[in-house]
Amino acid sequence: MVLTPKLFKLSESSGDYARALRAIGQDLANLLPENFEIVLEGMNYVAHGHGLNTRQHAPKDTPVNPGAKWWKRMIHHNSNTKPVSSQSSVVRFVRKYASEDIDRLNELRISQRRASGGPPDLHSLCEELRTFGRIVDSNGGKLIKVCKNKNIIKFQYRDANGDAHTEELSHLELYRIQQQYYSQRSTDPWGNWSRD
Repeated sequence: MVLTPKLFKLSESSGDYARALRAIGQDLANLLPENFEIVLEGMNYVAHGHGLNTRQHAPKDTPVNPGAKWWKRMIHHNSNTKPVSSQSSVVRFVRKYASEDIDRLNELRISQRRASGGPPDLHSLCEELRTFGRIVDSNGGKLIKVCKNKNIIKFQYRDANGDAHTEELSHLELYRIQQQYYSQRSTDPWGNWSRD
């Protein structure tokens, strides 16, 4: 069975919500979020949820940043040297983003993008959230909430007429919407990506 993507009106340029959600997604990606919710409180975005906290734990006699002494023990196959173990745990996070935080994150993104020189990754959290922002912007809407878990992403917004909408998409449906958007652009889909 082939699923046809839902049709959404998407604007060609990034508006306020697309820009803000992309920046927030870039920041939250570092937390490896398993689930989260982003709500608009006044002029601020508040994100809270659970992410993976991956830490490296080294034995007391093994330096975290291996130096000459540690390497010397490794070369001589010292049996007292213990391997570094990795542990992951789920941690709760709460982040608040004011307009100046969004501006700072977007500036950081621009400098990182110039350094990488490649097109955006449609599977990245920042591009997923940007797509929702584009939908809200295209409808002249007002964002209410974005929720994500392992299987779905749901967002709520009010359109220009004040009517409430709740959309729930799987990651596959979202990816198809993104592909549809880029295939309908009149220019090269990556040609002007640095401006958005």
